[in-house]
Amino acid sequence: MGGVIVMNEPIVEANQCLDQGKLADSRASGLTIWGLDPLQLHDLYWSMRGVQVVRPDTVLEQRVGTELFLLLDSRLLVLFDLRKAVDYLHWVNPKLLAGRVRGVMRRALVPHHAIEADGYTTFYHLTEPSARPMPTRIWLTEALEVAAAWRDGKESWRLRRRQIPQDRRGVLSLSGVF
Repeated sequence: MGGVIVMNEPIVEANQCLDQGKLADSRASGLTIWGLDPLQLHDLYWSMRGVQVVRPDTVLEQRVGTELFLLLDSRLLVLFDLRKAVDYLHWVNPKLLAGRVRGVMRRALVPHHAIEADGYTTFYHLTEPSARPMPTRIWLTEALEVAAAWRDGKESWRLRRRQIPQDRRGVLSLSGVF
C-alpha cells in the first residue's frame, strides 16, 4: 500500500536556525524534532555519549552515566569527533581541556539549468566555500567542581580556572560543525 506523506508544517533547515541565531525563536514558535527544540536535541545527542552539556546559569546535577562535562556558551551547538578528545584526556590527563573547534568547509556541486537551442540542459558547477568560519572554543572536564564554576558565571569561572595549574590544562584542535 503506497501513500503520500503530507506535512502541514513548513520545513526549516537546521542551518537556518543555527546560522541566524534563532534558537530562542525556534523554541517560541514550537519548531521541534521529536518534541525537542534544537538545544534539547543537541544536549541529548551528547548525553547519549556520556557527556553532559553545561551552560552558564543552568541547573547542574550530575546525571547517571556522565563521564565528561562539555562546557559551552548558552546558545552554542557543536558537533565534533569525541574520540580524539577522549584519547587526549586519557593519555595526558588534564583537569581541563580547551578545544578549538574549526568548522569543516566542503566543496559543493551546485546544479545550473539552462535552455539551449537543442533543449533543456543541466550542468553542475563545483563551488568553493566563500569564507571560513571563525573557530569556536569548548571545554571538556571530568571534574564536577569545574563544571559548577562554569555554570555559576564568568567571574567564578576565571577564579576557578586560575586555580588549575598550567600542567593540568590541555589544548586540542578539533574539526567539527558549530
